[in-house]
This record gives sequence, C-alpha cells and structure tokens, in this order.
Amino acid sequence: RDSPITCLSLGVSLVSFGMSRVAQHRHACILKGFAMLSRYQQLRTEAAGGLEEAEAKYNMGRAFHQLGIFYLARDAYESCIHMLDKLTDGSPEATQLRTVCAFNMSLILMQQGSVEQARAWRLKHIEL
Repeated sequence: RDSPITCLSLGVSLVSFGMSRVAQHRHACILKGFAMLSRYQQLRTEAAGGLEEAEAKYNMGRAFHQLGIFYLARDAYESCIHMLDKLTDGSPEATQLRTVCAFNMSLILMQQGSVEQARAWRLKHIEL
C-alpha cells in the first residue's frame, strides 16, 4: 500500500477492469482504481522532485483520458507539461514524458475538432 508502483498497477488494473463488459460493479471498480491512483500520486509527490510529480500527473491524465473525461485529462496533461517546463535537466525521461503527454493532448484536441490547435500543440511541445 505504500509502494507507488503497486498503487499504480492496482489503479490501472481496476480502471481497465471497470471499463470491461464483464465487470458487474463498474462504478465501484473505477472508484477503487482512482483511489489507488490518488494514493500513487500522493506517494510520488512526497517521494521526490519534479519529474516524478509530472509522471504522476501524466498517469492521472491518462486514466481520465481512458474514461473519456477529457477536460480533466487536459488539465492533467497541461499541468504535466508545465512541470516539465520548470525542469532544466533535459533528461531523456523528461523528453519522453513531454512527447507522450503532448501527443495525447493533441489526440484529445483532434477528437474535439480542434485540428489546428492540435497541430500547434504538437509543433510546440514535441521534439524530433
């Protein structure tokens, strides 16, 4: 319960199972999944610096994205990008996290019909 990777794994598993057709109590599974993801975020935030906190924001955004709660996913992705902007180390992990975060954000924008805004987001935040 105090291991971030355990909380992340349980949270993702419960949210994914809650989205399946065989789950009888979908809401309960998703609620428990987000409780575990929230604990994961708390542990990652307490544990270290900016990259870990940004990673936790990304994972929360990804869970909201999977459920189709796009406004919360956008908030989490934007928060992750802003945290990564503050980091000056330029590590490969930060670059990779920025890339997947920006790509997912552009997917949301494209799904909402903002094709030009999605293109601008990719050009601004994704390094090739």
